[in-house]
Order: sequence, then structure tokens, then C-alpha cells
Amino acid sequence: MTERWHKSDLSEAHPAEPYEALAQIYDQVMDHVDYRHWAHYILKLALLHGKEPELILDVSCGTGSLDRALSMHNLKVLACDASLAMIRRARQREQQKAQQVLYWCCDMRRLSLRIQADVILSLYDSMNYLLEADDWIRTFMEVHRRLNPSGLFIFDISTLHNSLETFADYLHEERTSGGYYRRTCYFDAAASIQYNYFTIYLHNTAEMAYSEVHRQRIRSLEQVDQLISQTPFKRVGTYSDFSLKPGSEKADRVHYVLQKRDD
Repeated sequence: MTERWHKSDLSEAHPAEPYEALAQIYDQVMDHVDYRHWAHYILKLALLHGKEPELILDVSCGTGSLDRALSMHNLKVLACDASLAMIRRARQREQQKAQQVLYWCCDMRRLSLRIQADVILSLYDSMNYLLEADDWIRTFMEVHRRLNPSGLFIFDISTLHNSLETFADYLHEERTSGGYYRRTCYFDAAASIQYNYFTIYLHNTAEMAYSEVHRQRIRSLEQVDQLISQTPFKRVGTYSDFSLKPGSEKADRVHYVLQKRDD
């Protein structure tokens, strides 16, 4: 199996939609992420901007690790994602404990719900997956409709610095209990597109390999601000990585905090 792994390439693998196969091993791929710390950081940002939320909505929840961490703070958490495979995995994990988070499949550009949240989240560079400016505006407007008065939208972006310094030319291979994966990254600077190519072997699918191509548009902070200016939101903060330092192009990740304006 290992030899076959090293000899395979994308042309020999079965094409899959982003996260269709990766969902099965995503939690193991991301086991380096401290979701409890991330949840604490998000709540710290909310409190810094005057919100002690009772209801949080995560509109790009993946397999729900962050949401489970948030639910430990005695919050009501709702979570959706455009990937059905990721939602299925989130529900499987939730069934292993007392159910606290409600998950459903939904695109953040078209939120099919009527609740109002105190804080809405879109994290782990999910906004970078929105390739067109119109998709950003559509998402902002959907989120705005689903926020309580003065509610907060907190999202993050992966920066140009992160692409150039880490993922311009990157290769990583790893064995997990669920299978193997190889990740190859390439940054197209001219188009501002970050490509992440995954070749995935799952133990439960015998010798079949899957290929996923993930595309993210890398926008400057100025470009993001221009998009925000076209919405009813007010930007109340940007933060570098997981600090309280102002957002910077030198950071790998920048968190944005937007507040709903009802005027």
C-alpha cells in the first residue's frame, strides 16, 4: 500500500468534490489544531466587542470540532456547512456524546433558516473558498439578515503572506488510522488562487484513490475592506493570527469582526 501511495498521481485517482473523500479523515488531518483555544479566542473577541452570546451560528462548520468546543461554554450552537460529507461526519461525532449542537447541510450564501443569532462565524479560511466578489457580498447579506441587532460576524482569511511563505510550493504526506493522504500546494500569484491538491486513500474503499482540488482566492486586507464597504456591516476589528494585534498583511491568518448596522 505504501509503495502504491508513492507511485500514484492525480491522473490515476477518482475525482471527487472538495471534502467528499477528505471528510472521512479530516479530523485526523486536523488533529494539530487546538479547537478549544480557538473557541476561547472567538469568545474573547466577542466579549471585547460587547457581546456575551447566548446563540452562535457557525455557517462553515466542517466536522464541528470548533462548535463542540464552543458548546462547552454553556452556549446554544447551531452549525451548517455546504459539504454534506462533512455534515455527516459532524453528526456521527455528535452521536458519540450527548447531543448539544444541531448540524445541517446549507450553503452560507443561501442560509435556509429563520433564527436570529448573536454571533455568526465562518472560520478556518472558509471565506477564501468564495472565489467571486459577488459570493462574498451574498454571504455578507445573508449573515446580516440572520444576526440580532448589533450582532457580530466573525470570520478569518488566509493571507497572501501565508500563501507565499508556506503554501506556494508545499508537499505533505501522512498516514492516518482511516487511510493515507498526500497534499500538494501551489499558489498562482497572477490569479491570486491558492491550489490545494489532495490524493486520498481510504481503508474502507480498498485500493481506490480519490483526488480533490481545493481552490481559494487570496485577497488583500484592502480588498476585503472594499467588499465590506458594500454591505450594511461596520468593521469593528481585525486581528493578526490569534492575538489582539491589529490585522496585518504579515500575519498568516487575520480574524475580522463585523457588527450589524441597522440604520
